[in-house]
Amino acid sequence: MKKRAESKNRTLFVIKNRAINSVPDFVEAFTTRIGGVSSPPYGSLNLGTTTGDRRTNVKRNNKIAAGALGFKRIITANQVHGNRVMEINAKTAAKACDEHADALVTAEKSVMIGVKTADCAGIIIADPVNRAVAAVHAGWRGMANKVAGKTVEFMKKRFKSDPKKLIASISPAIGPCCFIIGRPLYARLKKEADFKNIFSIKKKKIYMDMRKGIRNTLARAGLKLANIHTSGFCTSCDEGLFFSYRRDNKETGRMAAVVGIKQSSAEKTRRKG
Repeated sequence: MKKRAESKNRTLFVIKNRAINSVPDFVEAFTTRIGGVSSPPYGSLNLGTTTGDRRTNVKRNNKIAAGALGFKRIITANQVHGNRVMEINAKTAAKACDEHADALVTAEKSVMIGVKTADCAGIIIADPVNRAVAAVHAGWRGMANKVAGKTVEFMKKRFKSDPKKLIASISPAIGPCCFIIGRPLYARLKKEADFKNIFSIKKKKIYMDMRKGIRNTLARAGLKLANIHTSGFCTSCDEGLFFSYRRDNKETGRMAAVVGIKQSSAEKTRRKG
């Protein structure tokens, strides 16, 4: 479901998951390309620091997106299509942008974490019982490395999360309508139980449903299927809403999958007192 969040005079278009945002003080969103200050081909809400966009624009876009959602900034890491999980806290937040990690987790209040996407999937995992959240980046490599499942394992050990109580939301990503892969990758992945049902072959071309593969991985990690929510948007199909690395021939911006836990009204009152 698309939502609008107002930031001063600028309208930010985001896609939200109702199940996560209904948890008290939890805020989750998938940004679109709309609502920022960047110029084409990064127009307009580009959140990618590794693109050719001006850094001042990206910083301003980060503040626009975070501010519209009630936070100061979005903390991200240096994504490398790996499976490292990094905890964000008071000590690690400042250096996160220099760290290689494709999954961020936190239980800190007033901290918004995120992962950048432009065809890859952003996965938000929320623990409403132990009050912890995660943002995970997964292209086909991350899917194959089961980074989402590894993040669930991290949350089990660190926060005592029960997978059956976790809620997950998978962002807009390149869909099975557009994601064509080669035979070597198909031959490798179809042997695995998590991925054997994510392919279709049309006119001798192999298409992959990456989001379905991530969903399978999360279910194998213990999440209930009813608690795994998948966006139906294809980033490659909808040029008006999304950046797409493949469609735009690599020269494009980045969206973000973000999540954070706000301080409750009671906590704010205690701090002032």
